[in-house]
Amino acid sequence: MKILLTGFTPFGGDSVNPSWEAVRRLPDQLEDISIYKENIVTAFGAAAEAVEKAIGKYNPDAVICTGLSNGRSLIGVEKAAINYRYASIPDNLGAAPRETPVCPDGPAAYFATIPVEKIAEAMRAEGIPAVRVTAAHAGR
Repeated sequence: MKILLTGFTPFGGDSVNPSWEAVRRLPDQLEDISIYKENIVTAFGAAAEAVEKAIGKYNPDAVICTGLSNGRSLIGVEKAAINYRYASIPDNLGAAPRETPVCPDGPAAYFATIPVEKIAEAMRAEGIPAVRVTAAHAGR
């Protein structure tokens, strides 16, 4: 099995982004799972293009994108991503879209196909603070 994991570059004045720091520390192989890692630019539009390019490069069986939610003191495993942008600060290229869809022709939300509650439970069992998050939107 091949899994693509993504994290983001620092933004908003931060010198590091914990999403990438976590991803880059994972092994490249875990039993029969090959793990491919990509550090994604924190920029609306360019980020999606970078993920699509990585999918084409690795042809993974699964894609797991990680990100940062400032102020959250635990890991949120998201069940749905809202097709909506509302940036409270500009991205690394200066864009700050407000009240716009991520994919104009897409559905209102995209749902995870992984067992998010079981993943959050397994993380908590290992002492990692985690919770299932119902939905999130693109933007800080």
